[in-house]
Amino acid sequence: MRKFVAFSLAGILSLSMIGCGEAAAEPAESTTEAVVESAAEAAGDAAAEAAETETAVETETAAETEAAADTASMGAITEEMSAEDVLAIICPESTHEARDISGCDTFTQIVDTLEEKNGYANVVLGETDVLLVADAIAPAIGAEAGTYGSDSSEIYYYADTIPTYLGYVTANGMAYPMAVADGCLFVADSTSVLKYTVADGALTLVEAFYTDAATKTKYYYGGANGENGIVEDDLKMASLMSQYSEAEVVSFFKGK
Repeated sequence: MRKFVAFSLAGILSLSMIGCGEAAAEPAESTTEAVVESAAEAAGDAAAEAAETETAVETETAAETEAAADTASMGAITEEMSAEDVLAIICPESTHEARDISGCDTFTQIVDTLEEKNGYANVVLGETDVLLVADAIAPAIGAEAGTYGSDSSEIYYYADTIPTYLGYVTANGMAYPMAVADGCLFVADSTSVLKYTVADGALTLVEAFYTDAATKTKYYYGGANGENGIVEDDLKMASLMSQYSEAEVVSFFKGK
């Protein structure tokens, strides 16, 4: 509507300028500039509104897609699945590509390949000495000053004296740094707690609890005692979180 009014005024002023000659030329030029500026502002407003609408639609679509993915993941879980099967659905390891350690004969040689932003730590899981290698580390929340933690890590052990990749563990943010207690590694976030150990040369889930991120009302628990499946409440989460809070935060050293 603003454009229509502007261009109608421009037509009227154009006719007046023909009758008044040069005397009216300067005011007509000034008014024409104002009309052009007004039209430009209208076009700018329309473009801004279109951009805002497009951004809102994209945000809503992304949120719907994420929620649908979460629901689909939990929806694929059945009572018969083990904790490892559930982990493969919710957090597929295939999304992580392990670093190349070819030519490394010791943990020290692996550490020598790291950058300063990376981190490493030596812990015992089960009865196995392992090396944790994190892509990124940060000051650990809830730990002593100067302690660096991480929410994800590659895990290596010695298989027949050769450094070997065991697996990858990850949570969802540095708010819950990894911790160890009684030969187990805890990896947690606000919706899940995973408790790992190493047995018979394999990274093993001892216990796992997941919350459906989409509904916050659907829970899964898996345990070494064979208790696997959908549960009605988050009592198991509270138990695992209590164990996690008592565990020692893994202290990482910066890469060289």
